[in-house]
Amino acid sequence: MTITATGTAEALDVAGDLRALGLPPNGIYLVHSSLRRVGPLAEGPRTLVDGLRETCGPRSTVLAPTFTAGNSTTTRAYLRRTAHMDREQRRAEEDRIAGFDRRTSPSQNVGAIPEYIRTASGSTRSNHPQTSFSAIGPRAAELLAVHELECHLGDDSPLGRLYDNDAVVLLIGVGFDVCTCFHLAEYRLDTPPEKRLYRTFVMTRGRRVPTEFYALDTEDRDFARIGDAMLKKRFVHTGHIGLAPVHWFRMRAAVDFAVQWMNQFRRPGPASH
Repeated sequence: MTITATGTAEALDVAGDLRALGLPPNGIYLVHSSLRRVGPLAEGPRTLVDGLRETCGPRSTVLAPTFTAGNSTTTRAYLRRTAHMDREQRRAEEDRIAGFDRRTSPSQNVGAIPEYIRTASGSTRSNHPQTSFSAIGPRAAELLAVHELECHLGDDSPLGRLYDNDAVVLLIGVGFDVCTCFHLAEYRLDTPPEKRLYRTFVMTRGRRVPTEFYALDTEDRDFARIGDAMLKKRFVHTGHIGLAPVHWFRMRAAVDFAVQWMNQFRRPGPASH
């Protein structure tokens, strides 16, 4: 990769950067990413995802969160947005929420790489109206088969299977604050978060059906601090892809560390979402 005086990339050697990361071959890779931070790629997200699979081997499986957080009337963001609306305005706002269809619903606010994985030929998606994952590779269907409605990101979600298989977590141009696997740790705390009501919409036989369930009230306000503590323990590998800094680590060690850290340091406070 050549960097000009203005800090832009004249050419990105994605394959070379991936090889230099030293990722274990033929594994399971959970990717959180910012394509914008990587820099311009000839074929956009396809260059990175296909490059990762080619570098890591034919038996590799790549996953990404394809969340649809906006599919809810009970999130804090929705409640803030509608707080000063009258009843008619709230009804109109609710009517704009599309029902979740795992085959067609686009992901929201997770970037271009998850959308590429979701729409790629042969991809699979888990069936949760808010926190689905998508994957491509030989183990995609197996890893995404279980995603219980009442379990956004716990052991009965794909994160449980990724933990069992000690997947590799890749943070490409993003921080630990978006590291989804730390949510799995919340389910395993001595005192897990309390449950609350969620209300979403699901497409069922062509109809948009309101769907309610109780699940843990998870949060991410201390995830960046957990990441900083992990870096000091030296089990996080670093590198770059294009212009983006990269951290990668084994999921099992990260989740176990996050459980210990939260049990010791997490204090009650306002959640961030």
